[in-house]
Amino acid sequence: MSPSSADVATLAGFIFTTSGYLEEAVEQSEKAMVLNPNYPSLYLGNLGYAYRLAGRMDEAIAAFKAYDARSPGFGLVDLVIIYQQNGQPDEAKRTAKRLLAARRDFTIASWLKTQVIRNAARLEADTAALRAAGLPAG
Repeated sequence: MSPSSADVATLAGFIFTTSGYLEEAVEQSEKAMVLNPNYPSLYLGNLGYAYRLAGRMDEAIAAFKAYDARSPGFGLVDLVIIYQQNGQPDEAKRTAKRLLAARRDFTIASWLKTQVIRNAARLEADTAALRAAGLPAG
């Protein structure tokens, strides 16, 4: 298989995630990483996002930490959301500070412009978690 097949799989995973087909999203995102063992760091973000929305928080945390390790500052928004929504507000605030140190121009408003998920309740809950962790509204 060519690495481009992996790119197609990760794109399919992202589309499944944003459309609410979470098991399919996880399957395609994991498949992409098998097809291209030298995958770009973005694959970790897509996988983490699929895991997070599927409720697989431990796996999501691991994926987002790996994403941040390879692309500093990325994956931290989702970690803030996970920690805040799972009753770890101190960890959410620590991660928010790391996010702002790595990405000084981050605001909730700019983040919202990048969101394509159709589930309005999910988006509002995620936005509320970012606000509660002290991230700037923008």
